[in-house]
Amino acid sequence: MRAPSSSTHGPPTQSAAAHVPGSVHIALTGQYASWAARILGLSTQLIHRREDPEHVRESQLRLARVGVESVAGYLAEGVAGWVKSGHGLESIPQITVQDFAELRSREPERVAVLDVRELGELSSGAIEKSLSIPLGN
Repeated sequence: MRAPSSSTHGPPTQSAAAHVPGSVHIALTGQYASWAARILGLSTQLIHRREDPEHVRESQLRLARVGVESVAGYLAEGVAGWVKSGHGLESIPQITVQDFAELRSREPERVAVLDVRELGELSSGAIEKSLSIPLGN
């Protein structure tokens, strides 16, 4: 089962810092449901990590509109409840732009950049030698 986030507050960096293993963060803003359907598929059984029943209901309604109807439930007490039950969290290391530039200049053959923006977003520019694969793909 996959657990998309239905968080409406807090930056994605919070999810990177500490998240339920195997979970996927998709903010409950903008095109939430269409991104969930594209990334997770229509038949993936979902468990929300949100403890707020109102946001879970909003998420389920928006997901149902795009054909995602296999929502098993949500984590009682959210991530805090997960930890309180003795389960661990995962994280994704983050670096600053300056650290990235230094690393890339020091070891260019070991650093690959994957740009997941949609094609229309690339007009604002891209990092040199980055590989573009839109997130929906």
